[in-house]
Amino acid sequence: MVLDGFGTFDPKGDVNLNDYVTAARTPDGSLMIAYLPSGRPITVAMSAMRGNVRAEWYDPSSGRYSTIGNGRTRPIGLSLVA
Repeated sequence: MVLDGFGTFDPKGDVNLNDYVTAARTPDGSLMIAYLPSGRPITVAMSAMRGNVRAEWYDPSSGRYSTIGNGRTRPIGLSLVA
């Protein structure tokens, strides 16, 4: 699902050295969620989604959502910037 902007992973589990993206998608492609511990661009495979897509950032510190895109899915990647 995430094509670019994965981040880095520390195999020893040091949370201060990990900034990789964690992502999951429902089997039918109706919902995807990605957690980015740091702000940076990522590219998402829109072909993994079905139908119309609404992309939003959620800020857990404020509880606010920000719409960052919407429309039909495309077979190419969509670049998103946190």
